[in-house]
Amino acid sequence: MKIGCHCQTWGGVHGHPAGVGSIKDMVYRARPPFARATKEIRLVGFEGIEAFDGDVIEWHQARLDVAATGLTLSGVYTGGQFIYPDAWADERTKFERVIDAARALGARNLVVGGGAVRANGVGPDDCAMMADRLDELAGIADRAGLVAHFHPHPHPDGYNQDQVENILGRTAIGLCPDLGVLAKGGVEPVDFCRRYASRISYLHLKDSRNGQDIEVGQGTVDIEGVVSALVDAGFDGWVVAELDASESTPFASAQAMHRHIETRLIPIARGTRA
Repeated sequence: MKIGCHCQTWGGVHGHPAGVGSIKDMVYRARPPFARATKEIRLVGFEGIEAFDGDVIEWHQARLDVAATGLTLSGVYTGGQFIYPDAWADERTKFERVIDAARALGARNLVVGGGAVRANGVGPDDCAMMADRLDELAGIADRAGLVAHFHPHPHPDGYNQDQVENILGRTAIGLCPDLGVLAKGGVEPVDFCRRYASRISYLHLKDSRNGQDIEVGQGTVDIEGVVSALVDAGFDGWVVAELDASESTPFASAQAMHRHIETRLIPIARGTRA
């Protein structure tokens, strides 16, 4: 099991302003200070860093070298709408740009969020449309040497658990569960991950308490139960710690999360837990 940290804690979660009027430019950005974020993530002891699609495009354009920092770019997070046929060509153009930049910087995992929710809710054909688009995107990623993983965000006002599982039943794409997102969406993380373990080779560790995101290990999500279930099923991929914003400093939050992973989760992966 390899451990990484998402750099959003150093910059937050933002969208590129051009995306408001241009779907092909609709990307996430954290705009973290590259040198500081990579240095602190490495100093804490993480092996990898995950970044948003917009940041990776900018890093590639600026000729920044993730590998030179001593870290692996474990994965790149992107997202799409997927349900609007007329928009798919532009979305696909964006995904191809993201994949090209990710590959150039050494990433081998593409984490995919989405899709859009209509003003009147999820439409009768939206799950099938999403599944078809996700399979197409997974094929594009595969041909570039990346593995695509769907990152669902179940929510009663969006795609609920039944609809998420409808999508999963129609597509062969890999799965990257976000444990905190699952819990806040009313999905029991251990049961969900146990049932889909064969499709999970990349995992987002996010914790929450009373509906608020908090450092991994400080909340109420049964992260140890999830890791145990996945390891029993043969999991040996990346686990990436996530925290949208730190109430202290990004470095202190990263230290706390890494400490929990090293003391509580790595022993499960190694079979040495007391």
